[in-house]
Order: sequence, then C-alpha cells, then structure tokens
Amino acid sequence: MASPEPWMLVPIAVLSFVIAFFGASIGMVGGHFRLPLLVMYLGSVPGGTATNLAVSAAGALSGSLQHAREGRVSWRMLMTIGIPSGISAWLGAHFSSRLDAGLTSIVIGLVLLGSGLQLAIFKESKAPLPGAHFRVGFEVLTGIVLGGLSGIVGLMMGSLRLPAMIRVLGMKPEVAVGTNLAIGCLTGLFGTIGAIQGGFLDIRALLVLVPVTALGSLLGASHTKRYRKETLKKLIGWTVSLLGVWMLAQAFLFQ
Repeated sequence: MASPEPWMLVPIAVLSFVIAFFGASIGMVGGHFRLPLLVMYLGSVPGGTATNLAVSAAGALSGSLQHAREGRVSWRMLMTIGIPSGISAWLGAHFSSRLDAGLTSIVIGLVLLGSGLQLAIFKESKAPLPGAHFRVGFEVLTGIVLGGLSGIVGLMMGSLRLPAMIRVLGMKPEVAVGTNLAIGCLTGLFGTIGAIQGGFLDIRALLVLVPVTALGSLLGASHTKRYRKETLKKLIGWTVSLLGVWMLAQAFLFQ
C-alpha cells in the first residue's frame, strides 16, 4: 500500500484545532471526529486509533493544565478515576487488535446518545450516592471500564465519563469539565504507551497534529469560565448526544 500524502494532514489539522478549542471548553477534546479521518488517512484501524489517542492525550494535557491553573480540577477524582482508567487503557490498547471495535462503537454511541439527552433535557438529580465507600467504588469502576474502552476504540471516553460525573457524582459542571479533561490526559497517555508497544503510532501524523491540537485545547480551556452553569450543562449534554449519533454513523459507514 502506498504511503499517504502529507498534504492530506492539513484539513485534519485544521479540524483538530477547531474541535480541541470547543471541546476543551466543555471538558473534551473531540477525538470522535478526528478518528475516522485518521483511520482513512493511514489506511489502518490500529494505527488510526492509536495515533488518535496520542493526539487526544496531548490536547487533554494542554487543556487540563489551564483548567488546573483556574481551579477546575478535583485531584481526588484524578486519583480514584484517573489512575484506574490509565492502567485499564494500557491493557485495552495492548490487546485492542483482538476485539471488535465496531461493535464496541455501536454500544458506546447508544450510551452517549442516552446520557447526553438526559443531561441536556432533564433537571439535575439531587439524590446523593449512598455512602462514601459506594462513591469511591463507583469512581474506580468507572475508571476501569471507560479506560479499557478507551484503549480499544482510540477515544478517551470523556464524553461518557463527564455526564456521569455531573449527574451521578453531583459535581459542579465547571469542575467536572476540568477534572474530566485531566482524567482523559492520564487515560490517553497510558493508552498511548500500550499502543507504542504494539508499534501502531504514526510519527508524521503526530508531528503535525499534536502542536495544533494542544494549542486549540489550551485556548479553549480558558473559555469555560464564560459559560453560565446551566448553559454549560446543556451544552455538554447536546454535544455528547451529537457524539453518540456520530459514533453510530461511524460504526455503520466507516467500517
């Protein structure tokens, strides 16, 4: 198979900057939209998913540092969700070639659509979790499950994690935004390490996409404080719903 033309990375880079800018302002990096383009560009599902995860990790690092500077990161949840998520992502990336990523994308798309609509349409639930031990257990389990999915499909799973952090754990949307991006950074970094061991990363794509994605994420993270709480929650909900529809379309059209 012939090597892809370098100029084809230009439109992907422009899109990556735009979605990183908007995504970081609401706690995500937007790797869902970049992933099918990288798979088509590289002509390889493992190469596209691994490279996409690495680019997303770089964007998440840049954006989460800005969120941390402005006090929107929960360090406790970075430990209880982020570390299990990172380890699970490493395992998922290491064994991703043995699993059906297409079927996984369909399931994730349906869950995203449902959770996003709940967040966008219904009022915020005030019911607390029954006890601190249950809460910590839920956080660790969330990290393990979503981290494993991240390594398999090449996404950081922030779009699934973010609604759960707001509705189930009762976090303030602005803090959930920054924390989710920081957890995504850990998940993406560990997943990338697993991918490197499989030899899947495309260095040329990384050299082009990482700088523009990191810049877009850094600039976008500074815009979170401009949103009202209710506006931010609805914006997250509708965006997650759109990502669910996109993942379903991607599973059926780009496989």
